[in-house]
Amino acid sequence: YLDWNKPEKANDSFRKSIENIKQQYGENNWRLADLYQNYGWALINEDRLAEGRSYLVKALKLYQSKYGERHPKTARCYLKLEVYYWKKELPDSALFYIQKSMIANSPHFDCENIFENPSPEKVFSREIFLSSLKDKANRLEAMYDRDQDLKYLQAALQSQQQAVDLVKRIRQLIRSTQSRLLLAAHEEETYRNAFLLAVRLYRVTGRKEYLYRAFGFSEESRATDLLSAMRTTRAITYAGIPDTLLSTENDLTEELGAYEELLYKERSKVSPDPQKIKKYETKAFRLRIQKDSLIRDMEKKYPRYYHLKYDISSIPAGFAMKQLKYGQAILEYEIIRNRIYIFCLTKNKTHLIIHEADPDLDEYIRIFWKILQQKQFNKKATSNFYDFLHSSYNLYQNLIKPVDSLIKGKSLIIIPDEKITEVPFDVLISHIPKESMPSYRRLPYLVYQHPISYSYSSTLHFENPPRRRKFFNRLIAFAPEYPKEGMDLHHIMQARQFRNYHLYPLPFARKEVEEVCHYTFGRAVEGKQASEHYFKTHASRYDIIHLAMHTILDNQHPLYSKLVFTQPPDSSESEDGFLNAYEIYALKLKTNLAVLSACNSGSGKLSKGEGIMSLARSFMYAGSTRLVLTLWEIQDRTGASIMTLFYKNLVKGMPVDRALQKAKITYLESAGPLKSNPYFWAGYQIMGNAAPVYFPFYFLIILAIITLTGIILLFTYLRKNHSSRL
Repeated sequence: YLDWNKPEKANDSFRKSIENIKQQYGENNWRLADLYQNYGWALINEDRLAEGRSYLVKALKLYQSKYGERHPKTARCYLKLEVYYWKKELPDSALFYIQKSMIANSPHFDCENIFENPSPEKVFSREIFLSSLKDKANRLEAMYDRDQDLKYLQAALQSQQQAVDLVKRIRQLIRSTQSRLLLAAHEEETYRNAFLLAVRLYRVTGRKEYLYRAFGFSEESRATDLLSAMRTTRAITYAGIPDTLLSTENDLTEELGAYEELLYKERSKVSPDPQKIKKYETKAFRLRIQKDSLIRDMEKKYPRYYHLKYDISSIPAGFAMKQLKYGQAILEYEIIRNRIYIFCLTKNKTHLIIHEADPDLDEYIRIFWKILQQKQFNKKATSNFYDFLHSSYNLYQNLIKPVDSLIKGKSLIIIPDEKITEVPFDVLISHIPKESMPSYRRLPYLVYQHPISYSYSSTLHFENPPRRRKFFNRLIAFAPEYPKEGMDLHHIMQARQFRNYHLYPLPFARKEVEEVCHYTFGRAVEGKQASEHYFKTHASRYDIIHLAMHTILDNQHPLYSKLVFTQPPDSSESEDGFLNAYEIYALKLKTNLAVLSACNSGSGKLSKGEGIMSLARSFMYAGSTRLVLTLWEIQDRTGASIMTLFYKNLVKGMPVDRALQKAKITYLESAGPLKSNPYFWAGYQIMGNAAPVYFPFYFLIILAIITLTGIILLFTYLRKNHSSRL
């Protein structure tokens, strides 16, 4: 009833249940404790504070009588009681009960000082401890608001930091990817509150340490699962650790997690078995000693593995600054409670710019995105143009204008907030032209001012560096064939996902692949040869992978989004022609660049704390250091044109972001009124480090001249030496 927002019926059910227990077991039976607590909590949430408190006090007495002062149930009841005092605007009393909860949740912690917290290693319930840390930080901040004593704000940050560290520890113990993603979504607010506290301390004190801590919290909240998975993969691949040791580590982790869960469940029972608790504690203690010993041994013998696997920190702002070139800037966004926070990192300085977001920001994003994906250009063409104009300009005002003076002439690395993850910054406009006739071609797009690339986080950006550029890169490009009558998708698609259930041929995909291979001396895999099996067996040998094909997007189940290769002639073959995202995760690629010139390769389900769960993400996990991806359905002919221009620039030794920027600008210079619409050219993005893939050809010429000159000089010297002997 509470979930259905029917409090009266819920309260009636509580009262009836309480009366039934009283009649069967008496007034002071322990079975009433949970009912009293839940009923009291419901009343407090209805702001019936006095009634709610009376039931919580009754529950607390029964818990203390049944379980004693130190027990998770007692601790949880204290934590609910503190909310009564918080709602009564008595933060001192609220903090007193939070401290009581922490004491009850620990077998040995006795400190009543609100500035002290127990060790997370020595609590009964991490879940209750995490709640108490977050509540304490909130109440301490309120004390600062009241008294303006800095010690409260500093203590609030300390508690919130502990909460963040505990979330990271809990995350390490979770084996399931889905469970880790759920944890990231659930605890997003934990990181954001830590971020806001650090920002507030920076603004109050002006001390840079708080600015850098704020940047750290921003980083730690981004793509943590992807970062951890990539670190683990690198650790296993490059650290040379024996398989037997890896197996031992995994077995210990799983067994320890199982016993800790058994221990928590037994302690939470109405009548916990002391013998079982002692057994589980002993076993968990021994496993923890074994694992700690193993980890220490790994740290000594395999330091690289230890660093990659167990270092859960993000990169400091100072490190990111050192990695930047003088012509680069990172723009990292946080949008929280109608405020936009922008970290602008350059080679010399870290800036934090804070400004109020436009109240209609969400609406501008919605209109902007809707128009960019609009494929029917005759309907409401004029009104769509002006809607685009105003939404694009307002997004520029919110996202770029505040840092405009700091980024002039620089290549931009965008680390977006989740709200703006799919905003293509290329098409933001700096002002609204005075021309009366609608024309997309002449607009002052940001693409004219800056090469732009994107990353999940600054940590991922610099921890996943590109491989060395070469004079010649091995490239493989795929252009599958599809039946002229269209590929029937009834067996894999739902009605809403694909029009007419058919995938039709892409005539310009083959032309695109041939042009790409012409400029790069690459290998074109076309038609029947462009199979899923061929890709899996050959892709890992190449420096650059180019895919010009259809995709099938599954937003509900992102791991089942797929790339569509040529279908096998025999249905009994092991591969079905559909390369799923989960299959890409299992590949071991060594590509310096993957170009996913396929529709929606960068689109997918937004997972809080992780970003877009796209096909592009799976390629990055599989070992591709940077990607070219697409945000929407790419038009076949214009996609081929832009990709050809892109590779012409790339082989000249341009950085990847500059090569794509110039390709888009060149395309716009010759595009007509229709094809200059951003739908046709703005869907391509760079994900990851945009350093050049190729050495410029003039390097090769210079090298040849130097080599030839050296040979001539050597020949002349030897000839003279020979003549002098004669």
